[in-house]
Amino acid sequence: MGGFCHLYVCNAMQYSGLYIIGGVRWFFWGGRHFICKFIRQKEKTITDGYEYMMAKLTSRRGITLVELMATVVIIGIVAAMATPHFDRAIDRIKFRSQTKNLVSMLRTARSNAIAEKAPYGVVFDFGANTITMFRDSTNIGSNTYEAGSDSVITADTLLVGFSDCSTTFPNSAVVFQPNGSASSSGDVDLHFESIKEASDSRVNVLASTGRSKVMYITNSAVEAMEQY
Repeated sequence: MGGFCHLYVCNAMQYSGLYIIGGVRWFFWGGRHFICKFIRQKEKTITDGYEYMMAKLTSRRGITLVELMATVVIIGIVAAMATPHFDRAIDRIKFRSQTKNLVSMLRTARSNAIAEKAPYGVVFDFGANTITMFRDSTNIGSNTYEAGSDSVITADTLLVGFSDCSTTFPNSAVVFQPNGSASSSGDVDLHFESIKEASDSRVNVLASTGRSKVMYITNSAVEAMEQY
């Protein structure tokens, strides 16, 4: 009885091992077959797509009127959607560029005063929408611009769209001294308005240091501040 049981167990283990080996072989051979079939299908898809594309490129068939009209309509819709944003961006660039030009003129006048040991100033004529940098050579100490007497260094005309601009400087002028200080503290308010939006900025000059500070104001809130 014991020998029979031992023989039965040995045979069962032998057949089980054969089944396991067969299953492993089937898994690897079947998996390899599946992978090869998948790769062949992909290659065929790529080849068919390439042939289709080349056929379209080499085809002499033109486009229909319906296709052309549909393309024109889509382009028109996209352009109509993008134009307002584009115009608003252009207006914002113009506004900030003009503000930075003003700050640049103030900084240049201060640098010239320090370098040449002579007073340089900037006068604001918002009636004519002009900003002028000059060398103060007449009535030094009065901190005013004497037209025809003081030397004009450069003049800038405000871009179209700027209106209702103002300044708090006495005589609408600020004069920088050789030590870098300014004749007085004050603000220059710029207002730009277009069909799309309105923008405001304030340029502040501190008398003790002559340095400028810019604030961009949108909807009565300070959007950004830049120190120069």
